[in-house]
Amino acid sequence: MSIDTDKMIWRFVNVRRMVKEIAEREGCFFESGKFLYNDFLEESCQELMDSEVPDHDEQNPDALTFYFVLASALYLIYNLFSLKTACFVKKRDELAGKLKECIAKIKFSSEMWALYANSLGGNFGIWDIEDLLDEKGTRKPCKWLHHDDVWLDGRLQTFKKFVDTREIPETDFSCFLWLFLKSFGHSLPASLENGDLVYERPLDSLAAYCAYACNESRLFENINNYSLNLFAQVKNMGWNFEKGLAKVEGCGYQPISAYGKKSDLEQIKEFQKEAEASGTNFETVVDSHRKFWGCNPLEVLEREKYNLLTTIKDNDELVDMVMYHNFVKSSPMRYDSLNNSILELVKKVFDREEVGKEVLLPAMQCILNQDVEILKTQPYLVMLCYLAIHYLEEEELLYLFKKSVEEGASGQEEPCDVGVFGTLVFKDIKECPSLQLLFFFTLFDMCVSGRQAKTEICDEFLAALKRGN
Repeated sequence: MSIDTDKMIWRFVNVRRMVKEIAEREGCFFESGKFLYNDFLEESCQELMDSEVPDHDEQNPDALTFYFVLASALYLIYNLFSLKTACFVKKRDELAGKLKECIAKIKFSSEMWALYANSLGGNFGIWDIEDLLDEKGTRKPCKWLHHDDVWLDGRLQTFKKFVDTREIPETDFSCFLWLFLKSFGHSLPASLENGDLVYERPLDSLAAYCAYACNESRLFENINNYSLNLFAQVKNMGWNFEKGLAKVEGCGYQPISAYGKKSDLEQIKEFQKEAEASGTNFETVVDSHRKFWGCNPLEVLEREKYNLLTTIKDNDELVDMVMYHNFVKSSPMRYDSLNNSILELVKKVFDREEVGKEVLLPAMQCILNQDVEILKTQPYLVMLCYLAIHYLEEEELLYLFKKSVEEGASGQEEPCDVGVFGTLVFKDIKECPSLQLLFFFTLFDMCVSGRQAKTEICDEFLAALKRGN
């Protein structure tokens, strides 16, 4: 049995539309008959499972491509469901089997596989510098360097093995699919009239979330690092955060892309030639070009070491990943106040939707009351609170550092306010470890605003957060 292309496209468009709607229904159970989309998803999944994977056909590329994208969309949704409820694991694994069949049938030349894989290597900052400087090597497989991050390196090397041997890994398929979509999702063959449906890649953020979801500490490290890099980058450009969000597309691994790095290396070679030809000291030549760089070009290749490691590509992906995780963790019987608070703050700070103060204040209070060790290992939580403070009036800010006490409690010498929760007094400083962290972000913000050489202080800021002290 086979599904016709038009029907696959119709199902894919509807499944794609459901992805974010599903995540917004954070408290739903997903038992058959209790979820609005269940019948459609189960019907689509069954139809896909009962049909054969189309063969590659250059005259009709849509058949295999849309089978693949529909199977990918369903796999990612059922993967998300399986993280919430174990009963969806079997269906997820069956869909993974169909995807492996699809991938085995996708025809790319060895040169094309290598080209897209090398592009992925560039995204993750693991180009071989000699290959970058070798113009003849641009169309050959680069010698991928091992990534410093052990978790990421293991997945990248598994993917490289697939590029070399076409061997699809039996385990950790979520990570493999994430990298596959990142490399080849925009390059799958499709007819001209249907090409845009494939090129949009609307499921990228869900694929990224599923790749990290089984390792919560890595997930939040990823979110933390992206947020802090973004904050430092916006401040380094001299923008306020709200306007900066609209201007900065993303801040992944490094402030300089692999292609930029190649250009920088070539420029430094030109400086060396200029110094030799004129008999001038090399450092003097570099200084004469400094005004065009805005910094010492010799330091450019070292700068990425200050950036905190993250694979999140842009602000939308960050918000989506937080939303998906809140969906997984929340239910009517298991409400996770911390994850929900993070989501509310992210929505507010990243201007996704209006969040009222009646929601914002409890969310900030929940985060600022976390154990200080949590806040030190995930300082982006305090950063979100610092940015959200700008939406508060003075009394609302002070409220974050007050606590309710019983009427007539002894030992209270200061005047008391009567709030909605009763009598309020300021907490002792020992009860507010988050206040020092808030002050750290405030101090950085004030310092960077008045400095000409912003890059240096931003690097020091990220280095201090990385150390955790």
